[in-house]
Amino acid sequence: MINEDPAFPATKHFPPTFPLTDEFYQVKNFSREKSHVLLRLDISKLPTNPNVHSTDGDFPLAWAKMYGKGRVFYSILGHDADDWDKPLRVSQLNSDSPYNTRKHAGLPPTPIGNPGLASLQAAAHPAHVDYLYFVRKPDKVHHYFTASFQDFVNHEIAYGYK
Repeated sequence: MINEDPAFPATKHFPPTFPLTDEFYQVKNFSREKSHVLLRLDISKLPTNPNVHSTDGDFPLAWAKMYGKGRVFYSILGHDADDWDKPLRVSQLNSDSPYNTRKHAGLPPTPIGNPGLASLQAAAHPAHVDYLYFVRKPDKVHHYFTASFQDFVNHEIAYGYK
């Protein structure tokens, strides 16, 4: 893994390069011009794999971009390859369900999750805030928000997450 922007708040705790074993999604028609790539896969370190479809050698794994008036952070990380060998996962991937977007192009027939009105309003009119981090409070309902990574880590520790 290569850290392309070690100054970015979400990636500043990563070293310039580091190993990671995971299952990575391959994004079709990805545009670096429209996104700020933060982490990418170092494909020179990968064994030959016929399932890697990238022809340009660029394999972004985390990026940030503007969407309307809001900011979006996207990460492909977090899929342990061992999970995909379990029979339930394999059967789901091979399912003919109309919700299986690996087999059926386009959107599923209905929403997979329906957000409430407050969520829709918040997405349409995002708050003007500077924070980038949040920690769920011990009551498991409320959250603590902060713009400081160190403050975030301190609250993780205070709330017993580390």
